[in-house]
Amino acid sequence: MSWTTQLRSIASDRERRAKWLCWIVAGGTAVGLFATLDPATIRPNWTAAFLSVLGCSGLIAAVSWRWGARWSDRTVMAVLVAIDLLVLLSVVASQDRVGAMLNLVLLVPVSLFAAVSLRGPYPRGQEAVVVVACGAATAMIAPTVLFWATTTALPAVALIACTETALAQRRHLDQTLNALEQQSITDPLTGLLNRRGMSTRLFGPTGLPTRHVTVLVIDIDHFKTINDQHGHITGDEVLRAVGKGLLRETRGDDVAVRIGGEEFVVVTPAGPEDAALLAERLRESAMDWMAAWSGTVSVGGVTAELVSAEHLTPDRLSGLIEDADRCLYQAKRAGRNRVVMDHPAAG
Repeated sequence: MSWTTQLRSIASDRERRAKWLCWIVAGGTAVGLFATLDPATIRPNWTAAFLSVLGCSGLIAAVSWRWGARWSDRTVMAVLVAIDLLVLLSVVASQDRVGAMLNLVLLVPVSLFAAVSLRGPYPRGQEAVVVVACGAATAMIAPTVLFWATTTALPAVALIACTETALAQRRHLDQTLNALEQQSITDPLTGLLNRRGMSTRLFGPTGLPTRHVTVLVIDIDHFKTINDQHGHITGDEVLRAVGKGLLRETRGDDVAVRIGGEEFVVVTPAGPEDAALLAERLRESAMDWMAAWSGTVSVGGVTAELVSAEHLTPDRLSGLIEDADRCLYQAKRAGRNRVVMDHPAAG
């Protein structure tokens, strides 16, 4: 997934989150409005307070619909705490406070929303608010400390269990999605990045913050002969050996990729001199990686000077790979097992 696509996905997720928050609050507000139809619902002299609670809920619903997509997790958590307090006030304002304890059910969608939509400490923060809210609500009706403790524990445990179940499922889903994402950007045979992984790495949030970019195209010499003489299983072993070798020999800022067949690419922020040394080191090391099969590699490389990291675009990278590929074929025509480098003008 490209960085632009990831940004669009994040924006879409925030819009969905804002809409769900709006509907949750609006649903609770609608239940409260229906409750006002029963004159026995609100405590005497508490009508204004109860209607104020409903007005605040409606305002939160409207604001979250309009601006909720821009809110950070911290802002959303603050809104959820406000909703929790409104639920508690609805219990206080009710004439039958024992019956009004049923209002605590409204904390269930709020807690599940926090577990599904927020990251970091915020879902657990909602759990803490729920415990406090339940304790405060039951304190108004509990005749003894033991009654208060058991009455508080029942809704608190139920709400926390819902939140923890949602969090566990979310962790499992995140792990599954991360594994699938890793598979989609990794070559399964060599463990190197594939073309999609190269794009994700180079055009993601980190990119290559450098004035230079070097592309090395590495091709195993006479790979078809190895396959013909030893079989495709041995050919796969050769590819794995080269993949492991590239992972060992490249640095953290380098991007090692298998782009297909017996051809590999290394993208590095090294300048011309360092890039030439790296290419020669990889060529020499490859003979050790493939010593059992007497294998060698040819390397074609091109170094470009960039005005800024933003100039390394997908089209520019494709052009550099083509230039490096031409250098590779020069190395092939010159007898193989050698490096040919080029240094084009600044981009």
